[in-house]
Amino acid sequence: MRAVAGVIFRRNFMSADTMAFHFVQSDEYEYLEDDEESEYSVLAYLGADPDTGASYYASAMLSPHGADVEYSFSVIERINDEERLLTSGLETQEIFQDQADRRSVLRVILELTECLLAWKEPAAVERCTADVVTNDEMLAKHILVSQIFRKCGYNVTDCGDWNGQKIWRAERIAEQG
Repeated sequence: MRAVAGVIFRRNFMSADTMAFHFVQSDEYEYLEDDEESEYSVLAYLGADPDTGASYYASAMLSPHGADVEYSFSVIERINDEERLLTSGLETQEIFQDQADRRSVLRVILELTECLLAWKEPAAVERCTADVVTNDEMLAKHILVSQIFRKCGYNVTDCGDWNGQKIWRAERIAEQG
């Protein structure tokens, strides 16, 4: 992947909790593209856990999916040269135990999503939850993601579920000239 220059959203957050994780979002987002794989992502530093030496990043990504692209978001945990991709809110609960941190991470993911859609402007996007959705609380972040897609000029269709995972399709609305 190669980085594409760009600085968006100048914000700094610091959690006031006593947990080991310390949320400190950088003021720069990194735009990455892998032309061979046709994958594009926007990455942001979230913070670190001084007790474990882990650093955390959020990512919003577009990947090839048939004739369209698939949107996903994740948290990336890096310890030394090891990297772990966390796509499930259930996986991040132990890391981001404080609700304020979880809300801050979600806010960053929504901002990354908006940046990614404005940058690449895909015609059609598919997305699916990583987890089986069992309650409204689990669905809430995906409703917010749908709102970002609408804000960026997409019609969003709820396509129901597949084995308990929720699926959406977003189609870009033609600009009126």
